[in-house]
Amino acid sequence: MKVFIKNRIIKKSGNIAILVLIIGIVILLSVTVLASFLIKDINFIKQDEKKLKALNFAEAGISNFFLEIIKYSHGETEGLPQSPFTGEIINNAEVIGTYEISYTFNPSDENSYNMSSYDIISKGIDATGTERLVKVSISLADMYDFVFSFNSVNTGDIIPSKSGVYGPFFTQGRLNLGGSAGFYGGPLIVGGDIIVGGNSQIGTSAEPLDLFLGGEARDGSGRVINLTDNYQAENIYIRNFSDELIDIDNLIIDDNYFEEIVSHGAATVDGNLTITATSINPVPANQDANNYIRIENNKLKISGNILVNGNIVFGSKNTKQNIIYEGKGNLISKNNIIDYARIVPSNISPGFFPDNDLLVLTALKDISFLTGTFSSTSYENPNAACAAIAGNKIITENNEYIRGLLIGNEIILSRNTKIYYENNISHSLPLNVPKTNFIIFNKYWQELPLAQQ
Repeated sequence: MKVFIKNRIIKKSGNIAILVLIIGIVILLSVTVLASFLIKDINFIKQDEKKLKALNFAEAGISNFFLEIIKYSHGETEGLPQSPFTGEIINNAEVIGTYEISYTFNPSDENSYNMSSYDIISKGIDATGTERLVKVSISLADMYDFVFSFNSVNTGDIIPSKSGVYGPFFTQGRLNLGGSAGFYGGPLIVGGDIIVGGNSQIGTSAEPLDLFLGGEARDGSGRVINLTDNYQAENIYIRNFSDELIDIDNLIIDDNYFEEIVSHGAATVDGNLTITATSINPVPANQDANNYIRIENNKLKISGNILVNGNIVFGSKNTKQNIIYEGKGNLISKNNIIDYARIVPSNISPGFFPDNDLLVLTALKDISFLTGTFSSTSYENPNAACAAIAGNKIITENNEYIRGLLIGNEIILSRNTKIYYENNISHSLPLNVPKTNFIIFNKYWQELPLAQQ
């Protein structure tokens, strides 16, 4: 029998043998090629595993440095490791890799809300010498980087007209803006809803702010406003928008805090303390060179910690007094602090306040600023320039202008109250203010070529 293939005559019996031979060769070649690819793939996987380990070690170095930053910021260590430094990754008592960290510190990063920032480069090295290089830039913040009203503002009711907060602001609750109240500068971090009614405003067209919102934005009628990056409408001016809630723990002022203050050294007063422009009553009996409060040359001089078992009262209700202070200290009340006087440093210019002169008022309960009848009118001419930290409420009066820092479980704003956050005040606080947790803003992460180490 004959068959015709492309006009060639081939015997069938020979054709079968050749076909079997060809198939065998194809199978052999296929197996050989497949084995070759498998070997290459296995080698690739092994190499990839080394690179992955090196990357993990680089990131482990960054994580360890984060812990060092937080411990240092809490005062648990005297300083950070000097850049550059190295560390080991150990598993079952065996060193399986290392990391090398170098970093630069910026105490006030204008590109990140004037918070502290770190640029960190970490090189991870596995046991075979394989290397990966990673760079991250972070900003570190705590409640002292914000005007901080933990639960809400004005118990969630409408914030009175003409009130304003200028600078970074945080609340776990909601903001209910009415009239012509406003928040400017930012970042603005709100855990609940924002209601923007009347002629109230968030940011400006010239200076939109960054908003982190855990709830919804609504107008005065209850309509939901769908915010986005670069949103500019309805008196809301947003640069960057995030619907992720950033959590900061509330401050804790309790007996443990008071005991810690005493252990670090403090002048103490058993009852109430009254401070006027000309007198201190009573004068703490156990003052020393580090912890004191006194009147000198018509100025209030303060240093260190002054712990008062009762109320602290500035001025008197029926008279207008200017209390001019110098120095840096922490006046602590186990009850309330009531301010009837204008309290400002002797030099309120940048570089002096808050760097050299800063009065910190800390109260277990409320701090009340009741100086709205003074003629203060602006950031340059405030009713008070200080830091106020209250375990319960910070209460303001109509027409108050307060410059510095306010932190409380809740802030009560009155009509035409202006709060100005002082840049860099968090870096100027004296020792022994109440502790808080930190949040980390990750500005960017990137892998670098090894040539850039």
